[in-house]
Amino acid sequence: PGPPADVQWLLKPQQQRQQQRQQLAPPPRQQWQKCESCDLVIVGIDPGDVPADVAYGISRSHCCLGCELGENSHGPHWCCGVPRDNILEVEVEDGENPNLHPFKAHCYVRLPDEDLAAAPSPTLLFLHGCGTFLWPETIHLDVNKFAEVNEVARSFVVIAPLASQGEPLAVVSRSRRGKALRPERFHEKRTWDAFIAACRALGPA
Repeated sequence: PGPPADVQWLLKPQQQRQQQRQQLAPPPRQQWQKCESCDLVIVGIDPGDVPADVAYGISRSHCCLGCELGENSHGPHWCCGVPRDNILEVEVEDGENPNLHPFKAHCYVRLPDEDLAAAPSPTLLFLHGCGTFLWPETIHLDVNKFAEVNEVARSFVVIAPLASQGEPLAVVSRSRRGKALRPERFHEKRTWDAFIAACRALGPA
């Protein structure tokens, strides 16, 4: 019957394995969209999902249970909303297939504190960890906590290209059981192109 699937994978040339990993496309997800009850934006909501699971304090349709229940407050529960002004959509060319339409990628942007802002402002490329692949809203907390403890960073424009699930900046593979997607790394060229595109969008015309 031949060797097991795991062994067959290891027997393939390294270049062929790498090409197959890169060809694995994340499942389609709705990217950043407005919460139905507030001005925050949210990511990856499937309209077919079941209603809120109150036991776990997570909304399946809004940024949080407070918004879903019409409480006009985000309350103590987890809120997955991000201020709309912090999310910037940019277009990134596909260098491997230049005839295709550009990818739409997203970056989280934090502008300098008003009292530390300079013209022109220095810019920092912020690369997030693997947890943001599944929970992209955590980038809002990560960047602001970073700036909170780093006075120099508060004078920078911080741009964090998002390699979260469904974004073209993530290189992913499947687990050996073939079910779960897992992040491997940032796609270097697309990530750099997204960063430059964000700089141009934020900079002078």
